[in-house]
Amino acid sequence: MNTDDPKKIEETVGKLRKVSHQFDALNFSLDVFLSEIDEEIRKNSIVALRLQANRSV
Repeated sequence: MNTDDPKKIEETVGKLRKVSHQFDALNFSLDVFLSEIDEEIRKNSIVALRLQANRSV
């Protein structure tokens, strides 16, 4: 990459920002998904009992 070309630098920065925003959106979606899965696991009585048993050890 030619660092002397301001237009090319601006294009690259724009692309990197776009990718960064996409990763932010993906991370948010994964956080929501994981919290939903965690809630479902805790609702399952067998899993809840196993978690309690492991905490008391």
